[in-house]
Amino acid sequence: MDLLSLCENQWVRPTEERVAWRDDRGIRLPRPFYDRLHSWDDLTAEGREGLNLFDWKFNRGVARQFVGVIQVGRYTIEILPKTAAVRDDAPLDKSRLVRERGNLVEMLRTSGLVTLRERGIAPQALRDVPLFEALLFLFASALLAELQQGSPRSYIRREENLTRWKGKLNAAKQTTRNLLHPERFYVNYSEFSPETPLTRILRAGVLVAKRYAAHPKTRRVLEDCVPWLGGLNNPVRSPDDVGVTFTRQTDRFKPVHDFSQQLLRQQVNAPVSGGAHIFTLLFDMNQVFEGYVTQLYREIAPQHGVHVIVQGSGQSEWLLYPRGEDKKGRGHHYLKPDILIRDASKKTPPVTVIDTKWKMVPAGKEATSDLYQLYAYAGQFGESTNILLYPCHVRDGDTHHLLHRLGFVHPHTLHDGPSKQSICSARLNVARDLTDRTVRDTLRKELCDLVFEHDLQPENESVIP
Repeated sequence: MDLLSLCENQWVRPTEERVAWRDDRGIRLPRPFYDRLHSWDDLTAEGREGLNLFDWKFNRGVARQFVGVIQVGRYTIEILPKTAAVRDDAPLDKSRLVRERGNLVEMLRTSGLVTLRERGIAPQALRDVPLFEALLFLFASALLAELQQGSPRSYIRREENLTRWKGKLNAAKQTTRNLLHPERFYVNYSEFSPETPLTRILRAGVLVAKRYAAHPKTRRVLEDCVPWLGGLNNPVRSPDDVGVTFTRQTDRFKPVHDFSQQLLRQQVNAPVSGGAHIFTLLFDMNQVFEGYVTQLYREIAPQHGVHVIVQGSGQSEWLLYPRGEDKKGRGHHYLKPDILIRDASKKTPPVTVIDTKWKMVPAGKEATSDLYQLYAYAGQFGESTNILLYPCHVRDGDTHHLLHRLGFVHPHTLHDGPSKQSICSARLNVARDLTDRTVRDTLRKELCDLVFEHDLQPENESVIP
């Protein structure tokens, strides 16, 4: 497979040459592969706005906020996030490629979108291999580590016609099936077997991984997993073919099970013209950024006695209510703020609503739609501080504005007196090596200061070096 890498906002263009190549601002695909990618993207989006992976224009597709891997024939396109402090058209050189790839793997792991935890592997080591190879190696290493503690086994209920007694006799079927065969016994029994639905899902995941893994070390770890799974016979074709029920003994396999299902789902894609299939493993950077920030807040929450709520879970608030009903009634348009931080004891007023957006927005240029959304959260959840959190690209040593007070909620909308509910805009610098533990500690401190230590009184903005 030929690997081609590009970042968000860079483009794919067709070329009449027979081989793909990369220039400073994107990649050029041979016309047949370009047309196949374009057709597949339009087909899977089904005309729904915002679901295309690329913004297609005349002879050009600009990568949007979706990152990950797309395989088109013999070419593997690796789309990375833009976390460097450079222009969109800046060359993707070796050092930047390593940084972007490492940052994405770290954000995926932290956010939980790829719920794999490697053992004994330094995160920095995963930056030097292609993104898909790094994810497959994480999957193989995590699976082998769990299998070495014991393969998944469970009791399987069986019903058979045997020549020996085993389990419980099925009297009804014994009468109908064995009336002329008294030497046989139609029985029901349970067998402690490794042939479980979970094992079949893991086998299927290993099969897909073996098909696409190219690095010898990844393939070797996958091969080591095969004997523990009883070979690679009888896997599932679709993640919906079997249902897996987890127990206390098998719960540790859930992360590798989930990733196996991801591989299976992405393998079953709609065919494009000519019957060809395109394999993808893609993530929306809005979800990645939200999950990354959420996990960092979860890590600092206990020391501040707060509880972090994701997507309004368990917080029934609605945007609209029928006439005559209060906020306890059932309304319309369920509100789900990305991050809701509330006091763990529930004895003090709420703390903060945070709505994350993965887009580069200068201070004072926030989209009106983003402000409307945050205003609705402020009105219904009643938090005193409501923050739009964007990423930013700031070079080391530069000063950047972390928090900007945009104003207060209209005093006559929610309160009789002057409003104390502020609407703020903040930036989190992602132009750093996110795999570095020191950087992670710094990010946690900045996010902590954003919620618990900022001063919103007379200052118009808070400047943090």
